Amino acid sequence: MAEKVDERIAREAKRLAEEDYSLIANMVSGVTNKQKYVESRTEHYIKKLLKKQ
Repeated sequence: MAEKVDERIAREAKRLAEEDYSLIANMVSGVTNKQKYVESRTEHYIKKLLKKQ
């Protein structure tokens, strides 16, 4: 990610992304690349959390 993000937002976004992964992994046995998924969802949540500010 190019811009520097507030550390709290980055941690919260990663936590939410890992939560998403856990939910999906429990439903779908094909989700194997956790790191790539979590990175993608972390970026998604960072954008979402930044919009809230």
